[in-house]
Amino acid sequence: MNILLIRGPANNKAIDLSHYTFSEPLGLQMLYSVLSKENSVEIFDMLADKTTLEKKLNEKQFDFCGISSACSDIFMIKDLARKIKKVKDIPIFIGGYQVKKTPELFKSKHIDFIMIETNKENLYKMTESVKRNNSTSKLKGVLRKSLNFEDCELREVEETFDISRDSVKKYKKKYSYFIYKPVTLIEFYKKDTVCEELMEISEPYITFIDLDFFLDEKKVINFFKEIKTNKIQKKFLVYGSKKNLIKLESYYKFFKENGLDSIILFLDHKENNDSLLIEKLERAKINVWAYFNLSPNMDKNDFVKMRNYIKKLGVGVVTLYPEYPFYSEQAIKKYWDSLIFKREIRANRYPGYVLIKPFKMSLRDYYIEILKTSLYSYRFSIFKFFKSYGIRNSLRFFWKSGELLYKYLKIIVNLKIE
Repeated sequence: MNILLIRGPANNKAIDLSHYTFSEPLGLQMLYSVLSKENSVEIFDMLADKTTLEKKLNEKQFDFCGISSACSDIFMIKDLARKIKKVKDIPIFIGGYQVKKTPELFKSKHIDFIMIETNKENLYKMTESVKRNNSTSKLKGVLRKSLNFEDCELREVEETFDISRDSVKKYKKKYSYFIYKPVTLIEFYKKDTVCEELMEISEPYITFIDLDFFLDEKKVINFFKEIKTNKIQKKFLVYGSKKNLIKLESYYKFFKENGLDSIILFLDHKENNDSLLIEKLERAKINVWAYFNLSPNMDKNDFVKMRNYIKKLGVGVVTLYPEYPFYSEQAIKKYWDSLIFKREIRANRYPGYVLIKPFKMSLRDYYIEILKTSLYSYRFSIFKFFKSYGIRNSLRFFWKSGELLYKYLKIIVNLKIE
């Protein structure tokens, strides 16, 4: 059976890290590793490929099509399914983090399978169902259009998938993460053979996408020791929390010597005690990118304090992200009366936008404060960024940042979210 796996085009409405990142579709690479054992499978990455959807679908006789929902507009996914059906009436399945969290929002007459859970067993049974044209069998963890998307039995099976990196080989030169290019994404805590995997990867930059790379102190130390022993020459970008990073202070220099290049660090301007940590990391020549979550409770004075705090930190990159409550049922209930969008926004229609009405200022003023704080942060980052990442990468970063700021300005002028 010929299977086409699709990552859709860019969500132009988004105001998020997609302005800096254009990385490989890990989820589809994992599906490829399973489905390609008994089928002919191809990944069509619409972020990297200039071929039209219609032309791709007509290249061969595809029998089945999968669409990734990662970081995409729910309506874009549905429209993509509609366009596929218009060209070729073949079964379509969708999956990904957003589908798992809000499967009810993806129901459509153009989508045949909604994968709430993705494991090897239900992937095999779903493809067998398509091969045999069996529209009546129930599948664990999968909602079927032929069964009116009735509730399915869930198994909550955690499985480790291989990643077929060669499946996107033709796109490799186009992938980046922030200013890192070419780059490969890896989940640090998914496998115990990370160094073996690194030795098979040709890309010079590695981004570990775990939310806190430093969660397991022993594992991190042993990893860098193994890097040194095997003489692996890579540069690493990781996400981290200061709570766990502080425990490893004596290893900063060792980590840097063995590839740790930059840390995206989650900070809180109200705590006002991070400058010493930043100083120690930068003394070890480890670049720090500060990530701040913006609360709807902030007033103008809070933004002033944040700008002063950013000045005090003096970090090279600052990312500001309005609070995003829609994957937490508790947060949805807490903010329900203040949500700017309710049903549709839960599927990530407007990532990067202010989603909760500010409690202490108007929406326009809140956006103005975000814009002012973003611009203010560049005053302290330009020289440091050029010094750390070079002229070419710096120009690319600030050009992309300009696109993000333009979107904020457009919202402010139009007084509405479009």
